Amino acid sequence: MDILRDEERDKLYLLNRLLEEPAMDEPAIQDALPEDDQVSNSSSENDERQDDAQLKNLDAVAKVLTSSSSFSRYKESLREFLGLKNRSALGDAIAMFNAEAIRLQLSKEFENVAKGDYEWLLELQEMGFSVEQMTEMLLDGERDSP
Repeated sequence: MDILRDEERDKLYLLNRLLEEPAMDEPAIQDALPEDDQVSNSSSENDERQDDAQLKNLDAVAKVLTSSSSFSRYKESLREFLGLKNRSALGDAIAMFNAEAIRLQLSKEFENVAKGDYEWLLELQEMGFSVEQMTEMLLDGERDSP
């Protein structure tokens, strides 16, 4: 239990550290000055450095947030709410109308995919249907369903 608390404390510390704004140097000061008082400095270089630093911080924050147990619980709740909880990878691809992902699943993992709700795909394969034809049938079925 103490390990979990320490881990959460470390994550919060890292998140707070990453979310801290970099010190606003000359560009912010110059923005506050009237136009004729502004000094043109290498502000574009400063802006680029600040943008790079912010992007690095953003990547790290995204990694911390998406690897947390809270985010996992959120994803699971969202899947349950949307009715995707018990769907397979093929079911997810069909729901998103992702023909390429469906083709990939059917061509690479047909035996694993043609189970349960999709067992009828075995019959189509025996009848000589191509992966492309099965993909179109799956997508048409999804389009026609309420």
